Amino acid sequence: MRLIKETIFLTVVLMVFERDIRKSEQVFKTPGPIVSAMTAAMDRVSYELGEVQRGMRRRAVKVYGEKVSRDGVEAAYNCRGYEGKVCFPAQTARDEVEIRMSLYLGINISSVIGKYLPELGADSAAGVVH
Repeated sequence: MRLIKETIFLTVVLMVFERDIRKSEQVFKTPGPIVSAMTAAMDRVSYELGEVQRGMRRRAVKVYGEKVSRDGVEAAYNCRGYEGKVCFPAQTARDEVEIRMSLYLGINISSVIGKYLPELGADSAAGVVH
């Protein structure tokens, strides 16, 4: 299930970075540094997605039909002949994507993670590893 979740969210992170790059080019007067940072992050996400997909092929797992909507993220999968569907509610998906984007951009996630997991606090969040 971890590989399925990784595939779904890495794909969504790429889509969000692409959207944000397009918007940045229209909104900012000097989008160059922002676009460069997001492009570098996208390269890291793409590499990791490739690694995850190789692992999925070795385990005969396929994810298809990813759909992002206001209600959340859903996808179908086939795991060695077993068909299934996974759904993540909108808020869960947004939180997951924001945390992952922060990690790929090199942002200290202790400031981000406290927003989603307040019970950890900033001190504990510094030790959270993706």
